[in-house]
Amino acid sequence: MKKVFLMLIVFLSISGLAQANSFGIRLGAPIGAQFTFDDVFGVGTGLRISGIAIPFGGIYFFTQADALLGHTPLNESGSFNFFYGAGLHVIWISLTQVAFGGTVNINTFDIGPHGLAGLEYKISPWVSLTLDAGLGLSFYTGSGSASGSSTSASGVRVYFSAGLAIDFKF
Repeated sequence: MKKVFLMLIVFLSISGLAQANSFGIRLGAPIGAQFTFDDVFGVGTGLRISGIAIPFGGIYFFTQADALLGHTPLNESGSFNFFYGAGLHVIWISLTQVAFGGTVNINTFDIGPHGLAGLEYKISPWVSLTLDAGLGLSFYTGSGSASGSSTSASGVRVYFSAGLAIDFKF
């Protein structure tokens, strides 16, 4: 199952890269690759998908999709910009680790909406740096066990994301 999941992620990444207008590396939450598609619905709205999937030692999948709704230049040359948007995030963790002399199992799933705002600095027409933060709600369910005891929980919590990325425009 993990190999199928890894192959699916690789396929989606390659097909996403083929359609994207820019590709970036993101540090923060979520960490990983970032694809940006300009004018997705023909109304000037951009779509950015960022995240990471790690299928080793379990599954760690963290992604967010953002509709970039507004983009405002902050200087005359247009090299420094403010942007904002809204999106959806998904987090899925399924791990089994040996720790503290026993086995620890963690299974959790989060999904929810968020808003975001950020700054973009265009180094050149093909390279830009972005810094953004997001805030929203996360609806979660999860379970865990360690050393013979187990617990489960579900509910709503505050979701926060922040990241610094470098994007390369095609």
